[in-house]
Amino acid sequence: MLAVYSRKERIRNHFFEYYFGHGRILGLLRLAGGPLMIFFSLKLSMIDLRNYETMSVILGALGMYTLIRPLTSMMMEWKKLKSIELKAAIKKETLFVEEDGMEIKIPLSSLRNIKKKSHYIRFNMNRFQGFSIPDRFFNSEDFRQLQQFLQKKKA
Repeated sequence: MLAVYSRKERIRNHFFEYYFGHGRILGLLRLAGGPLMIFFSLKLSMIDLRNYETMSVILGALGMYTLIRPLTSMMMEWKKLKSIELKAAIKKETLFVEEDGMEIKIPLSSLRNIKKKSHYIRFNMNRFQGFSIPDRFFNSEDFRQLQQFLQKKKA
């Protein structure tokens, strides 16, 4: 059964993965880093020492970049983040994904890691490439097979 993976859901997963998908410390830095850098650049600009002007501008620009980076990365991929019809299943340690009539078979052993998040599962192919599928696309049998594979991989 094909189900719709909406644009809204894909954008939410994109932001969630950006802020919280790489650990708590990096997530905290990404959430608070931009505003803190802008705050400190404003504080530096209020100091009357001439040496701090350049540092204040650089820190403010870096803070703005950090603040708007997730929006710019999402806008760059806007056409890719469209609503799609998707079907996903796990059978015999193989992930089957059917998207818009095209079926892909991915052996779970070829994936670098698999992370269960709050409302989706993140499959990483390598350090820089990966994809997310909402957990509502998987049934309880798929979750059982995924847990068995992850336990086998840890051992």
